Amino acid sequence: MKGHRAAVRYAKSFMQIAKEKSLLDELKADVEGILNAIRESEELSNFLNSPLIKIDKKKVILDKIFKSKINDLSLRFIMQIADQKREGLLEVICEEFIRQYNIEHNIAKVHLSTATKLNDAQRKEVLNFIDKNYDFKSVNLVETVDEDLIGGLILRIEDKQIDGSIKRKLQDIKQELIHA
Repeated sequence: MKGHRAAVRYAKSFMQIAKEKSLLDELKADVEGILNAIRESEELSNFLNSPLIKIDKKKVILDKIFKSKINDLSLRFIMQIADQKREGLLEVICEEFIRQYNIEHNIAKVHLSTATKLNDAQRKEVLNFIDKNYDFKSVNLVETVDEDLIGGLILRIEDKQIDGSIKRKLQDIKQELIHA
């Protein structure tokens, strides 16, 4: 990914500043808000990545968007990124900051795909499985419904994937029949 190494450095330095100022949780909330704003607004994303808009104009608009919503330190960080002509990396920097925060606080981001929406009892069962088999302080469960799975679920935890979907089982049976 283009600029990923720079994004890691920016996120790491902002994390360090946040720790030094004892504002880590507050600034993490700011970063999540910034990330949500970028993801929810295609206009904002296009604006940040536009080479046609001058940095000074971008800074004025970013100030108007975020000034009353985030800590002054977070706003200054955004302005510093813009000054260095890296505002197009803001989304990736925010993602990396959250990733580093989660690693440091032993928070897992778990992706769960199911054929139908889970009810609370099923969700609790999945969370109990994760708690029993992994040593995370907290779990951030991201659920998606994928009707192509037919039934069952796919659980992605860090770099591991557990595929308990009916679709996968049918593919396995098909392969056995072909090779039998």
